[in-house]
Amino acid sequence: MNRTIKSKIKYILALIVLMIIGILTILKLYSLGLILFIPLIPIVFLFPGRIQGHYYRDMFKARRLLGEKKFKESIEYNNKFLSDTRSHSWKKKLIWLSWGMYSKDIEAMTLNNIGTAYLHLGDYDTAKSYFKDSITLDSFYPIPYYNLGVIAIIKNDKETAENFYKKSVELGFNQTSFDKVIQIGQQILANIEGR
Repeated sequence: MNRTIKSKIKYILALIVLMIIGILTILKLYSLGLILFIPLIPIVFLFPGRIQGHYYRDMFKARRLLGEKKFKESIEYNNKFLSDTRSHSWKKKLIWLSWGMYSKDIEAMTLNNIGTAYLHLGDYDTAKSYFKDSITLDSFYPIPYYNLGVIAIIKNDKETAENFYKKSVELGFNQTSFDKVIQIGQQILANIEGR
């Protein structure tokens, strides 16, 4: 079982546990007559994400711009975030306040996003370099392998493309419905936090 599948299982289990804790807390507050405190429960669950949203604002903005096909602006914000994260290494650890399905290395994710922007701009060599740098930081991160496969297809190298695609699937990026839901969720989060 690869890391991505384990992350997906842990994510589902964590959601179930958090729902149970939330329901039990609401029931306990209700039974104690402390109904006024019930609206505070969502705030407690959202607090870690707000911390991350504050320190990762440039990354979220870059991701939002990538979704809006504003590739050059996305690269600028990603580079700004990368520079800030590299000079303040403690910020890398804030990734643990959210649930990373494919990687827990925010720098690897940022490098992949920069590569994706260059890929869409048609600068395949630069994109390839960023994807490889991302893999160097997290060799179990499946998305840069998938993206390298896209470049190989563009360059009409079907054998290499197939190898990269197989590697991405082996690492847990199957383009399943769940993977698509994760990507949509990440884009929605980027749209909210990246304002």
